[in-house]
Amino acid sequence: RLPSIDIPMSCVLSRLIKAVTLKSPTKKLLVMLPFILLMIAGSACAIFGNSDPRAEKSKEYKIDFSDTLWTQISPDLADLAYLNNATGSIITSNSQCKKYEKSTLDQLADNVVRGSGLEGIEVIEKKETTFSERDAIDMTVQGKIDGIKSFIRLLTLKKNRCVYDFTLISNSEKSFRRDQKNFEAFLKTVTIK
Repeated sequence: RLPSIDIPMSCVLSRLIKAVTLKSPTKKLLVMLPFILLMIAGSACAIFGNSDPRAEKSKEYKIDFSDTLWTQISPDLADLAYLNNATGSIITSNSQCKKYEKSTLDQLADNVVRGSGLEGIEVIEKKETTFSERDAIDMTVQGKIDGIKSFIRLLTLKKNRCVYDFTLISNSEKSFRRDQKNFEAFLKTVTIK
């Protein structure tokens, strides 16, 4: 069980999770747009906690993900987001430089999850791994928002004074399992200098 901390309830991940639970792709997109616009603050606890719109984004990474099931949603202020119209799952990528460089990976990953708006959070798996030649935390959790079970997989790492978060959010275990392969394919296209 994760310890509790004080994170504002205006956290945007809860909006994203709500978007995933809607049936219509158009409604999902409309609910998700405020989330994407608020993602300007970057990653880890910055996105889902104390965000700073002046935070520096990484210019040292790129993603070349392409899949016909996933629609890229790319507002000018966010790093990157994809929506799977068939399952309603969402993949996001965020970065923030300098602001959280002294935080540990555990703190960063836990803050993202605690700020997600999920209730009754259960950590399914949390493991240390490597990604882009750096230590990383790979974490899968489940919980409920508005009574609907949701699943989040989060990969968090720090490299060259920047924090990177990559997430998969789904509203059913079936969609989550199905989209894990897409998330792995997405991660394989990430290049961080």
